[in-house]
Amino acid sequence: MRRQAGFSLLELLIAMAVTAVIVALSYVAIDRSVAVWQRFLPQQADLIARQRALWRMGEDLMQMAPRPARDAFGLLRPALSWRNQTLTLTKLALMEGPSGRPGTERVSWRLEGRRLQRSRWPAVDGTRSGGVHWLDMLDGVRSWQVSFWDGRQWQLQWPPLEPETGAPQLAALPRLVRVELVLQDGRRLVRIWPGAGG
Repeated sequence: MRRQAGFSLLELLIAMAVTAVIVALSYVAIDRSVAVWQRFLPQQADLIARQRALWRMGEDLMQMAPRPARDAFGLLRPALSWRNQTLTLTKLALMEGPSGRPGTERVSWRLEGRRLQRSRWPAVDGTRSGGVHWLDMLDGVRSWQVSFWDGRQWQLQWPPLEPETGAPQLAALPRLVRVELVLQDGRRLVRIWPGAGG
């Protein structure tokens, strides 16, 4: 009797069993990879939000300008101030001012609830037209602290006072600015940026 060419039933069953084991192992590996990826996505979004907020804050601080601002009543306000958990400063503007040259603008940062917010307005002097619009930059911030290196020591308030008169030094800028954010999970983000006073 002559054998036909091909696979026997036993060989086919063994090949199917090996294929089933490979498929099962592949499914487990893919399922674990998807689970890790899904756990990583929120962390990645948080990391990107933190980086974006700190990048924007650093950009503002590194472009500080020693130009005091006038309020709606004509009173001079410091070029940089840290008061009531709000950081306000005059910075160089990327947009051209009314004179056709790059000008300055005012920027404020504050913590509202658990949200770190930023506000900007192009008119350094006078009132903010159109009201105050705060943009949420980072969520999940428990607290924040800003300190300023004046060349000798870290200061917890700014602007510094004139030694003789006790009046604020309106155009004074620090050499370094240190920002510490305490997040809801207890982690601390600390950044130090060069100031314009160095």
